[in-house]
Amino acid sequence: MQRHTAIWIAMSVTLSSAYAQQVRTVTSLPEILRENLGIELNSEVEFYFIADGGNPSSLYSYDTTTSELTAQTIAGVTNRGWEDLTQDDSGNVFIGDIGNNSNNRRDLSIYKIAKSELEKSDDLTAEVIYFEFEDQLSFPPVSEKLNYDCVSMFWYKDSIYLFTKNRTNPYDGWCYMYVLPDEPGVYQAKLRDSLHLPSGSMEFGWVTSADIIGDSIVLLSSANVHVAGGFGTKPLSSLKWQKLGVGFSQKESVCFDTNAQTIFISDEFNFIGNKLYELNRST
Repeated sequence: MQRHTAIWIAMSVTLSSAYAQQVRTVTSLPEILRENLGIELNSEVEFYFIADGGNPSSLYSYDTTTSELTAQTIAGVTNRGWEDLTQDDSGNVFIGDIGNNSNNRRDLSIYKIAKSELEKSDDLTAEVIYFEFEDQLSFPPVSEKLNYDCVSMFWYKDSIYLFTKNRTNPYDGWCYMYVLPDEPGVYQAKLRDSLHLPSGSMEFGWVTSADIIGDSIVLLSSANVHVAGGFGTKPLSSLKWQKLGVGFSQKESVCFDTNAQTIFISDEFNFIGNKLYELNRST
């Protein structure tokens, strides 16, 4: 165990140093966000965060200039496997209870919080989108088909788009994209597309977060971001992808600024991390 830990730390430091010129550390995050997952820009300097499964069922707002942190609890909700969050064009927030490490969950859900709720100072009320994957027949499937763990999602044109975190053994590098409506109800998430992200190991290849602005999308892995324009016009494999190294750590969250040139990334604390980073694509 000590040997593996030393190797992980050495790899993290080496790869992080290699990309120091591209990625700027904006700030360290509060201790309560050491297991942060999901990030959305709420204003020019304020971000929404959620925390990993087992943490409080809260939506956090963090101001990077004042370091002020506020938390709003989602009433009547358990944080079993919260993984990502997104916003629609009206300011409604969606929180994905979609973590499925073992690929055996039958209670996947997304909580929709109306913009009017977010203005409250007490507990928030959420509507629920329940779903299952249309093509999952076994819980869990065989090891070669362990690709029903989704930890990434974004809203686009009245729908929620989910991206799988590939856990296949042997690792085959495929990320699947599923789609379901953004209104409360019970649905089957439809398999819409796929993207091959070959890598030497799943830790370098699997997708841990996603975001969109306009028709530009970004997919995050532990050491890279994959950015492309033209989403919604062509299959994922036909888009012109730009792969940018961001240094290796347990990176779990990504979002665009109000333009598609600036990308914000955060990581969980795992020997290193619990920071908010900024990547300017023009540099």
